[in-house]
Amino acid sequence: MTTVNTKNIHVWNAWVPIHVRSDFYAMDEFKKNPDSLKALDKQLLGDLQGKEVLHLQCHFGQDTLSLAHAGAHVTRVDYSPEAIKTATALAAELNIPAKFVCQDVLELQLDQKFDIIYTSYGVINWLSDLNQWAQVIRRHLKDGGHLVMVEFHPFLNVLDDEFNSIGYDYCNQGDAVTFSDQKSYVNSPDDHGSYTTYEYLHPLSDVINALTNAGITFEMTEYPYSNYNCFPNLYEVSEGSGTYRHRFSIPMMFSIVGQL
Repeated sequence: MTTVNTKNIHVWNAWVPIHVRSDFYAMDEFKKNPDSLKALDKQLLGDLQGKEVLHLQCHFGQDTLSLAHAGAHVTRVDYSPEAIKTATALAAELNIPAKFVCQDVLELQLDQKFDIIYTSYGVINWLSDLNQWAQVIRRHLKDGGHLVMVEFHPFLNVLDDEFNSIGYDYCNQGDAVTFSDQKSYVNSPDDHGSYTTYEYLHPLSDVINALTNAGITFEMTEYPYSNYNCFPNLYEVSEGSGTYRHRFSIPMMFSIVGQL
């Protein structure tokens, strides 16, 4: 059955080779030092040595291989066959143990529970049903385990393409929003395509209610900066800091650390 979730697979399959070659993902540097995790994520994840970690929506695997390089036993999930193929090859090249699952995260049913479930940066906008997503997390989280989530703040969804004014509704009816003539967020000169994506602009209450209804308790923190310079009209907080802000102090990311 074709769902709105799976309609985006061809886009992500097309983006994988573009992303692998892009400066945004800096693959040559990653191969020398397989650690793409941001400082905030490392702080929230804590000691990974020997932990069983489930990484949802892993793309082509840089962050998940970073988790494994830090000592975790990682299972990574993504619905793009091209992403899983590339991630598997990268893991073999770097000799980092890897277990990859090619599946829609909303349909995930693994015969295992995990110490940590990790999900990050630009993922929930591709999911049609956050209640179903939260139930997947509950089903796979050990008692005493933790959900660690870092995500772009949904406030950003209302800004126009130049990040200068309001362009979209924050409150929505839950339907997919169609974006035509899209380029990948890496702004690569190799990206010659034009893509149509189907995305969900979930308000923060959707995330809070979905996790609460699934019986997951959590602490949430909002941040007035982005760990990625992937939006227009941002400036780096200080040279080499790797954090970027808008001229107004707006919420740009949020994190959640939760448990059953």
